[in-house]
Amino acid sequence: MKVTICGHAMLYVETIDLKILIDPCFANNLLDGVLVYNPDRTLKVDKIPTPDVLVVTHGHFDHLHWASLAQLPHDLPLLTSNDPPIIRQLEAAGFTNVIACEPWAEIKLGKTSFIATPSEHEEEEIGLLIDDGETRFWHIVDSEVDSAVGLQLAATYGEIDLVSAKHQPAVSAMMGYVKNMGSEFDKSELVSWLEAACLCNPKLVFPYSAGICYGDRHSWFNRYAFPLTAEEVVRLLQCRLGGVERATVVLPGDVIELQAGQPPQQYSQASDFVAHVAIPPVEWEPIELATLTGVATDAQRLDLQQRVEGILTQPLALWLHRQVERGNNAIADFRAQAVVLQLVIHTGVEQRLEYAIDFRGDHYAAIAGKHPEANFFSHFSGQTLYEVILGKQPGVIFWLTGGVRSYEKILGVRDGKFWYPEFPAMAEHRMSDPLSYYLRHFGAGEMSPHEPDLEQYVVTLPTDAAETIGYDLEILIREGGNDQVLSKKALLTYLCLQEAEKIGLTVDTEDLQETSDAFREMFSLEAEDATELWLEAEEMSLDTYLESIEYLAVVMKLERHYQDRIATLITKQRRMAAATAHLDRSN
Repeated sequence: MKVTICGHAMLYVETIDLKILIDPCFANNLLDGVLVYNPDRTLKVDKIPTPDVLVVTHGHFDHLHWASLAQLPHDLPLLTSNDPPIIRQLEAAGFTNVIACEPWAEIKLGKTSFIATPSEHEEEEIGLLIDDGETRFWHIVDSEVDSAVGLQLAATYGEIDLVSAKHQPAVSAMMGYVKNMGSEFDKSELVSWLEAACLCNPKLVFPYSAGICYGDRHSWFNRYAFPLTAEEVVRLLQCRLGGVERATVVLPGDVIELQAGQPPQQYSQASDFVAHVAIPPVEWEPIELATLTGVATDAQRLDLQQRVEGILTQPLALWLHRQVERGNNAIADFRAQAVVLQLVIHTGVEQRLEYAIDFRGDHYAAIAGKHPEANFFSHFSGQTLYEVILGKQPGVIFWLTGGVRSYEKILGVRDGKFWYPEFPAMAEHRMSDPLSYYLRHFGAGEMSPHEPDLEQYVVTLPTDAAETIGYDLEILIREGGNDQVLSKKALLTYLCLQEAEKIGLTVDTEDLQETSDAFREMFSLEAEDATELWLEAEEMSLDTYLESIEYLAVVMKLERHYQDRIATLITKQRRMAAATAHLDRSN
């Protein structure tokens, strides 16, 4: 069997004895240019081999194209969904052999069998399994399918060689805009479609039947209507099916060849009658960009870029790491949900700064540019961000004026199935953009790249729990400059012990062991005799040592317990400390 990709929903399928043309549409656009092909194509209609069978999967205008059907022989078998009004129209147009397809009923023409698969859509439509006795191809088209359909196909027909998967939740995304429901789309239906495609255990899957976008004066709608790219869906399918060879992106003009007992072979641009035409892809940015104002001058743009990069690559990265390590907070959720954050700062008309933070790894310093696997997006007004960093506006201005806008399309595979997170219904309880959150709570002041004391923020990020404990220990046991500093640390320890007792917070044997191990490693006391010699030199008993280790463990555990409450105190402390830097500059 050979399957030629013709663009959007049209396919040309050759079995061992039949040539089949599915959803023929020869026009260069639809609805007088309202919709155009993307990916685009050139189609030589006179070069298309005359088909033996026609298929119209349902009556939507992008599948039932009357002008194209008029150019084809009217006496051919024409398979379509059991939709009486459509059947009557086809017969009135002169087609003499219209065959209505019922779900799961087999229609055999020559050696090739056609089995319509059901759809849960309110209108009559079908998917189609084509089986020529050697290989099988399931074309899902626009049909609303669930896991049961994929399982039944596998149970009844065995191995499926090729599947075209429905993958673009355009209707729910468009309706979200039209009905002012925000930038969400229905992930549950998407997961249902993809899971059905995977449960029949196909050798190869390709996303299809969504190769159009808006043209001309309607092109502004593209950024609201099409959440997913074929490349993104292919990565999901490859992960779900367990191999990069199991899913592929197709373009008009590609040909996929199926042979019994062999993996499908894809031949790029091998068709004689259709070819791909490269045009810019559609990007999903479901926000109003014109109101994200930029900065006034090129000098301000450069200054903003330097300041932002100073924050992203140093103090913010450290803070993100600490929050993820501590867990049970909003930032840790970014790691738990495998977020790849895309930051977009609008600095002027058609001018942007773009950075990505990949929470799937262990380090969270931003990388300049656009990440191909980004799934959480935050767009900033460059003007608002600049004013906050300069201290001219408080961080609360971000949400108060819409100076940052976020949206997401987090999807993944967990426990062998497609997965997506469930978010609270109330918007204020959902994940917040980390950069605006950080600036809102901690400010930017002393973190400017032009500040001389920025080095205090540049550290080697801990990569595991033991290193994190070691980092905290280094701060707590550092001698400081004088006895007054030691006195303040002793007071901190005393108050922490009192508070821990008050709230019933305790440290267990594991906490004590980790703290002791980190302390001994810090001072090269891992060897048992080295610790004993050190205790003897310091005239410290083992009990006193263990008691001190317990105090340190309590302080660190209490800090983690109260991390959200002390966030505002940290901000105030930093701003007070900034007075010292200001005095130094003045002098």
